[in-house]
Amino acid sequence: MSELIAIYGDIFTVMCKYQRMNRRKGSIHAFRKDRMQSMAMVDNHATFAFTSCSLKDKVEDYFLKKDGLLLLEYEIADSIPYVVMNDVLIDNPYQYQEEILLPPFTAFTVSELKFTEKELNYKDVNKEPPKGKYLLSPTHMLIQDASNDSAREVQNMDLLNICDKEQIDRAVRVLKGLAEGVVIEESEVSSYCDWKKEVQKTVRTIMRKSYFLFNEDV
Repeated sequence: MSELIAIYGDIFTVMCKYQRMNRRKGSIHAFRKDRMQSMAMVDNHATFAFTSCSLKDKVEDYFLKKDGLLLLEYEIADSIPYVVMNDVLIDNPYQYQEEILLPPFTAFTVSELKFTEKELNYKDVNKEPPKGKYLLSPTHMLIQDASNDSAREVQNMDLLNICDKEQIDRAVRVLKGLAEGVVIEESEVSSYCDWKKEVQKTVRTIMRKSYFLFNEDV
């Protein structure tokens, strides 16, 4: 977990550097073919994790093999950290995807869009057409209210808890059980949710340090 948290921080720092270099170049438009499960993100008006989208509105069988198809478009202002993967990866085997990566805790407004005739012909894994289409316009980062502690202090306070083997084993059991449709004890779920909040708090605080480091004079 400590290595994973460090990687999260490093990825977001790259996004902040990329934003700094590309500020005042205007907005960028991107596309994503998602599962209807991601309506939770749309309804919440914020990303939950690093979110991948594409500069091209392309369709491949891989992207349509979902249980309930949700079509998303993004209008990303240069005031929001993001990174175009082909610009930073020298040897990228997935260049053809023209991927853009958005950070977690990104707030956005939502507008419903109409399907094109071509999109109505898309079929998900159940041979059903798309069920929703929305434009997401990122507005700001939900990290301003994170703890004022430094990243080093956060590591000292929280990493011992979120890296605890018992906590991680519980998380594996809960996630595996959910995937397999197994009934999970309420106490297990509650403990997992508390642990996940601690992980999110740590990530938010580390991201906050990078964000304000690169935006303090803007």
